[in-house]
Amino acid sequence: MENLRLIDFFVHFRYMHRMLRNTKSRWLALAVGLSIVGLGFYLRTAGLFRGLNDEVLFHPDEAKQVSALFNYLNDRYVWYVGSLFYDGYPLFLNHVDEWLLRPIFGARTWLSEGVGLAPPGVPSRQELFYWSRALRVFYGLLVVLMAWPAARLLGLPRPLAFFCMALSAIAPLSIVVAHFATGDIGVDLFTACIILCTGWYAHRKAHAALFAAGMFTGFAFAAKYQGFLSGGVVFSFLLLETLLTDRHIGRFFRRSLLVLAGLVSGVLIAIPQFFINPERTWRDTWDNFIFIKNYNVPAKFFELPLGERLSMCFANNTPLVLQALGWSVVFAAALACLLTAIALTKTWRARRSPDRVLLFAAVVSFFPFWAVLLSIAGKPQIQAFHFAFLQWPLCLAVGWTLGQFWHASRKPARRLAVALALLTLLELGAGARREHFFWQREELRSVAKTVHTELVDERLIPVRCPQSVRTMQLEDDNLPAFRNSSVKVPVMNGQFWNAAGIAPVPSVPMPGHHEWIFVNGPVFPRNDRMFHVPAGPALEKGLIFPQAPTTLTLAVQSGLWPSEVKLTVGGQQRVERLASYESRIVTLEAPLQAKPLLSNAWHVAVRAQAAVGDAWIALLPDDRDRANYQLWNGTGAAHSLPADETALRHVASAKYLEGTDAAGKLLKSGDALVLSRNAPLAAGIYRLDCEVFPLETNTAVELSVEDLFFGASAVQSLSVTRPSPDKPQVLTRVFQKAFVPCAVDLKLQCVTGMCRIGRWELKPETETLVSELNRSVAAGQRPAWLRTTPIEVPPTAPGPLAGIAFGRAVELIDIQIPPALSAGPTNIHCAMKLSRFPFQHFTEYFAFVHLIDRNDELKAVITIPLWQATACEKNVYPIEYVVPADLPRGDYSLWLGVYNGRTDKRLPISTPHDVPVEDDKVLIGHTTRL
Repeated sequence: MENLRLIDFFVHFRYMHRMLRNTKSRWLALAVGLSIVGLGFYLRTAGLFRGLNDEVLFHPDEAKQVSALFNYLNDRYVWYVGSLFYDGYPLFLNHVDEWLLRPIFGARTWLSEGVGLAPPGVPSRQELFYWSRALRVFYGLLVVLMAWPAARLLGLPRPLAFFCMALSAIAPLSIVVAHFATGDIGVDLFTACIILCTGWYAHRKAHAALFAAGMFTGFAFAAKYQGFLSGGVVFSFLLLETLLTDRHIGRFFRRSLLVLAGLVSGVLIAIPQFFINPERTWRDTWDNFIFIKNYNVPAKFFELPLGERLSMCFANNTPLVLQALGWSVVFAAALACLLTAIALTKTWRARRSPDRVLLFAAVVSFFPFWAVLLSIAGKPQIQAFHFAFLQWPLCLAVGWTLGQFWHASRKPARRLAVALALLTLLELGAGARREHFFWQREELRSVAKTVHTELVDERLIPVRCPQSVRTMQLEDDNLPAFRNSSVKVPVMNGQFWNAAGIAPVPSVPMPGHHEWIFVNGPVFPRNDRMFHVPAGPALEKGLIFPQAPTTLTLAVQSGLWPSEVKLTVGGQQRVERLASYESRIVTLEAPLQAKPLLSNAWHVAVRAQAAVGDAWIALLPDDRDRANYQLWNGTGAAHSLPADETALRHVASAKYLEGTDAAGKLLKSGDALVLSRNAPLAAGIYRLDCEVFPLETNTAVELSVEDLFFGASAVQSLSVTRPSPDKPQVLTRVFQKAFVPCAVDLKLQCVTGMCRIGRWELKPETETLVSELNRSVAAGQRPAWLRTTPIEVPPTAPGPLAGIAFGRAVELIDIQIPPALSAGPTNIHCAMKLSRFPFQHFTEYFAFVHLIDRNDELKAVITIPLWQATACEKNVYPIEYVVPADLPRGDYSLWLGVYNGRTDKRLPISTPHDVPVEDDKVLIGHTTRL
């Protein structure tokens, strides 16, 4: 009995062990499959929606495809435009989009009504671009997933089925068409369905599979005309089946008729216009097919002899298609054709019926090659992404080749299988990496579109003579065909700017954020080589040089708050800690890891991150740019500038700082509005204009340029006795400033009455600026405003207590409190250096000075925001303190500390000096209240 129990235990143990092993295998397979799908999702969603905000599309056909989807969702299924760009165009994939989106939008409407919100209804065309592109990713992932059952139908083991999935996931052409809101991905999807149905028929002889294959052929044709070729897969199988196994011509015709019935059904389902206006629909479809086939083909091409035309087509297009599909992939698929042909020949000679899986493998392997030959035979120039539907069967053919070599008895065959697998993965992976690099970065046309409108104010140019000032190019012929098209940036009177090279005025950054910076052409007052780095997340820029640079020179400057700037270029990182209002020129040496995108386009990736305070960075590619930057920050030698009237007029027409965001805003008495915060103005003379619409009698408005230390350093008032709601009054202020403060606020305040705001504009007062500078240089001097700091601001010198640290976050440089205090305002000086970066909640911290009398009682507190103390690190700015009138006369000890204003927690103190420290505050001196 015990022996039986022991036998029963071992039997159950082996059964449970087998189940556990199978369960682990299933989970591992699921994890591998999900990883491959995740990789495909990552590659297909890179930059998926970029350019849409700028109305820049990846493909010119996207607009009409999304318009068709909009019409379908609004129950408009037939419309005519009178143009072959639209009428008869294959739009079936947008019907599929409609079928998927209707329940989603219905659920959204139901949920909105359920929570009491207004029903959103059908989205706008602009929103549908996002939905349509997202669905293209979904279709692309379905194609990746379908590689698994297709590979299994080919008799491939699990590892090779996963390999086919992986090749499909990283195939560059498949990634490209997943980014287009067009029907190209539909051909991929329905081709995969046709091949699966053919494999189903090969295994089961199911007639439903033949009908389904024909129907999917109709769908593929209605998505893009080249999809009709995919139907050749099932017809090829039927033909081989008849010739090599069945040898019954009647059955071949019956089965072919079944496929044709499915094809007709698919076309009728996909193109409902056949039910409404069949005659015109057929005519439009045929005319559109001929129109697309001959689009952009010169008339002289059709006059050539047939042989010469074919030779031209194959010579021009074959290398392009093979490179797009992958040389190693095509080679491995060609081996599959050879192997299947040899196997079929052997079975035919042996008068045996070949295995149906072998027939299926032969059909799948040969399909891409004859489809390419037919596609390129009639057009001298093609676009590679139209052949994306062949990438999937090529991946299956590669998997079948590897399977044959791996199961061969000879070791060299297995080595060849491993080499082919690595070669195909490396080639497609490298292509996917390149595609991902460009997809996740800004579209070049978006940059050019903005730059073109932001450099010059065309209203101020009397003679309109456009000329290119910047060439932007990143790629040659690429797989998407329309991505990053080479563009030239024309501006009015560009000839002057190209000759001048650099604007003879201080620069400000180009508004907005553009990733690409092209180092060619002139430098404008709005400098597209200068950019703002807000404190927080890192900012990435792509610098494009005409030649490979050996060094990289950058000017880095801070604003009111100190800033730590981390610069990552190539494999090196540079950390620059800047005090308030400090500028510094940084030169980075090799290796910069410049990568050649083109022979005249070298890419250098720059990653900049600012902590605590914002920073501004300017690229200085040559000595001319460096000298110009140093001139306007007050550190360079003063030199004369071109002063002819034509040059000044051109410079005055360039854009600088302006704004219309506040236009129409209503200001009542006492209201204030900051037109621009932290405007980065270097040393110079400036003119600020602002349109004001007075709405009440006796309206008074003040326009000021403010700094938190200097206050309203330039104030101009406007008073009107009568309202003018329709005619603006222009408030103008001309002011001059040194480099420090290099970030100021432009502010408008309604003192009395009420007004509306129009547009405002700030520009260098070019004529006055150049005149004063040239006159001073001629006299061997420099203008008073062409300085780093104002004359009245002395530099900060370390005091006797310098080095006292507060919580390893801030360090004292100097503090000066008058030895005698009288009631009323008085100036004190407190300079500290920030030593912790990043410093979270920097604005919540304050320096405090306790006034303690002889009885150790606290009588008064001087509170200084920490940002004010750190702003005095380099220069002595006065900090005003109002001595309380009720402060008792007598002697006081002064105790300094730093605390968080929100939590009241003080920072611990460490000091190199022999001074008393009590309760996280340090004795710094004494004063007397008079």
